[in-house]
Amino acid sequence: MAKRLFKSLSPDARVVRRLASDAERDRVAADAWATASDETLLGEATRTREASTPAPLRHRMGLAIAAIRRGAAIDPHPEQIMAARALMTRCVAQVHTGEGKTISGALAAACHALGGQRVTMVTTNDYLAARDAAIVQPALARLGLPVGHVEERTPVERRRIQHSAAVVYTSLAQLGFDFLRDQLVMWAADRVLAPPGVALIDEADAILVDEMSTPINVARTSKEAGPALDVLRDAVERLRPSRDFEFDRETEQALLTPEGEVRLVALLADAGVVPRGADPAALFAPALAASVFAALHVHAALRRDEHYLVQDGHITLIDAATGRPQPHRRLMHGLQAALEWKERVPARPRTDRVTSVSTGALLRRYPHVAGMTGTAAGIDEELAGNHDLGVIRIPPHRPCVRRDITDAIFRSDRARRAALCDETVLLHERGVPVLIGAPNEQAAAAVAADLRARQLTVSVLSAKAPAEEARVIADAGRPFAVTVATPLAGRGVDVRLGGVATHAPGPGGVRTESEDARAAVVALGGLAVLGYGRRSARRLDDQLRGRAARQGEPGWSRFYVSLDDPELQAVDDHDELRALRRGALRPDDERAARDLVDILQERATRRAAGHRMARAALDGVLDELRAAFFRLRFAALAGHPLGGDEEGPCPDAGDGDARDAWQSGASQLVQDLVRDARSRRPPGSPLHPWSLARHLERAFGVYVALPPAPVPVTFEPELVRALQCGVVDGLDAQWRRALRVTVRASLRSVEPRRVDDAAATAERGPAALGIPLAALSDPAEMRTAVSRRVSARLRRRFGSSPRRWVRFFRLSYVTHLDAQWVAAQNEMEVHRDDAALAGASDARGLHQLRVTLHGLWGELLARVEDEVARDLLTIPAGRLDALEDWELAAGDARGPGTPWRVARAPNVPTS
Repeated sequence: MAKRLFKSLSPDARVVRRLASDAERDRVAADAWATASDETLLGEATRTREASTPAPLRHRMGLAIAAIRRGAAIDPHPEQIMAARALMTRCVAQVHTGEGKTISGALAAACHALGGQRVTMVTTNDYLAARDAAIVQPALARLGLPVGHVEERTPVERRRIQHSAAVVYTSLAQLGFDFLRDQLVMWAADRVLAPPGVALIDEADAILVDEMSTPINVARTSKEAGPALDVLRDAVERLRPSRDFEFDRETEQALLTPEGEVRLVALLADAGVVPRGADPAALFAPALAASVFAALHVHAALRRDEHYLVQDGHITLIDAATGRPQPHRRLMHGLQAALEWKERVPARPRTDRVTSVSTGALLRRYPHVAGMTGTAAGIDEELAGNHDLGVIRIPPHRPCVRRDITDAIFRSDRARRAALCDETVLLHERGVPVLIGAPNEQAAAAVAADLRARQLTVSVLSAKAPAEEARVIADAGRPFAVTVATPLAGRGVDVRLGGVATHAPGPGGVRTESEDARAAVVALGGLAVLGYGRRSARRLDDQLRGRAARQGEPGWSRFYVSLDDPELQAVDDHDELRALRRGALRPDDERAARDLVDILQERATRRAAGHRMARAALDGVLDELRAAFFRLRFAALAGHPLGGDEEGPCPDAGDGDARDAWQSGASQLVQDLVRDARSRRPPGSPLHPWSLARHLERAFGVYVALPPAPVPVTFEPELVRALQCGVVDGLDAQWRRALRVTVRASLRSVEPRRVDDAAATAERGPAALGIPLAALSDPAEMRTAVSRRVSARLRRRFGSSPRRWVRFFRLSYVTHLDAQWVAAQNEMEVHRDDAALAGASDARGLHQLRVTLHGLWGELLARVEDEVARDLLTIPAGRLDALEDWELAAGDARGPGTPWRVARAPNVPTS
């Protein structure tokens, strides 16, 4: 009694009661629109969206509910509205499986969009994004809210249109790749993502926790040749576990022992890779170390059908959290090539990462983030610490009646599999549908083979057949169905008792065959879920349990645990577990083993959470530098004013003269482009301001990114004036940036030491850039002289052809910044990984890592400025005739390059 009273007074209970009360009032607000026409509803939604301030949430929610009732023929129940209201705050709503998260997400998206926000719905895969977009599109169309959808096959131009919709559905992978591609474009007009607004995340535990530190990478083909990987593979395969190398299951690191180092060097010497008699230190030579340890890691840590598949002569990685194939994901740092050689499949060209972003950093771009999941148990601290998100637990619409039977414990995997198959046969004979959750491909194949040997028809749902996931998992509730699935396969799809056709209406109200099948399954106790071993966290087990007994339906679950399971094998220091493995399991031993499994799972959960929190903290430091790179690159690409990432002294830019030059040319240039746009339109058709804005945006993309066109754009002169101002401001910002970069690079060349004579001056500094200076003994006088001479030289060059030189500066800066960033990322990650291995994720360790990485960032910027200054001060003006060709070459994703430096005579003064 006291416990129930305490729960009713807890903060969570008060929040839930308030949400329930608000949900009932929202339904009443929606009822007021029941008799309104579609035109009236659309008109009110349009006025609400265009209002200068957001309308009250109750008004927006009432409109959204009315639209769902009409467009989707669904009357949202109070718990779905409660979840939608929770998504209006920064939180993760725990919504029980089968409770209709799609409708809750649609209601929340509509409310945010009616408040003037652009909404991105993030799912775990393309199938769910396409399915949910198709469900909600007719409903949101009633409110005048366009719904976009992006999947892997969506072309680039179509992506831009879809992302500009009020609500867009996309997977995490597609969102990440679109973001990274936007960071690598050479023209700002080629970016496809709209400015971030609201991100609503489906299956939030998978994305915000399991995928938190998983980087999304964009890579290009490498031009560097690595060592002979077939030789390394053969040598590593001859190493002896425990003696020559040790594998730490907790950190998943394979390390050579001293004896192993000696043995591996000898094997490589026999193969001619290193000289005979070489010291073990030869393994750590820069040209060899990465490949050696990549070969060792894939040999010791990566297992076929668990971490990757071999299909049609290619390696396909498997997502550890979802069990899904990731055909476009590749391992970095030489691991992919080593894995291909290990499996003796054709090796694809080596790749170098161009840039990357972590899931956490990608989502932190959004001012408002919220999500939904069926299993938030045990991750409250991570969500709060890493994402500043609370958790609100929404009660089910109907009470869950699932029976969770105590685990069955076995000494060996063979005994466990035999017992599970026996139980499956008995259930099948009665007609009970059975869903078996296997931890990986190997276990799924073994269970399916044993069941087929017993004459059962088995559907195997695994990473090898993603296209069949939705159909197979939805049909797993059919009478006599036996389905074996790998982790989280078909997640987001309901298992329907009786089969996929259960909900088809019968003519004239007559019961259909599928309705009879559903009634039969309900009478048999519903779906039976059998777990083949426990996972590393209870919430992962709960995801499998949640397949049964959705929406108040009957069902039950049971897990079959072997003391040989990898999670338990990793615990070698537990005396009680060793004793249980040695003898036959009596009833008392089974109870003790079950308690022990719970304890070990809880320990593993805490340990994994600790690792993720520590990794997230270290990744956060690296993310700071990634964000700085993205900001700096776009600022130079778009002609934004100098920002905080470009701190440092900036010489006088000659504001008046520069702006006069830009102003005098901008007006004529804009007018010329408008005439060009008119000439391109079909005869007799009007020149729409929006199409003109797009044309001008692309035309000016080689100089600056234009600001958004005024809204609403009512006539052409208004648009021209606004864009003309944008051109002037952007060119002015680029001139300031070019002057600052060049002067700072030149000053840096004379700061390290005194310049006492003309010879030293000619050897070092601006003289090397073609600007001779008289010898000055005073460093301050030297810096002043350098600044004046360099500024004067740059003004003369830019004054001769201002737009072309701004265009060239922009190209040079972005190209050199990209090249330096590609090289610096690996070094930064080495420092991050070293800190992780040393356990330096506390405040002191983070501070030290931040100091180190920011030092590397400062060095990177200095190198970029030096290269750009050299380009601006030495390239002959006549060579700018090839500017368009250089831009095309720099925009080629196949590799970096500075084509303007080819066959250029060094140190040639030019004016």
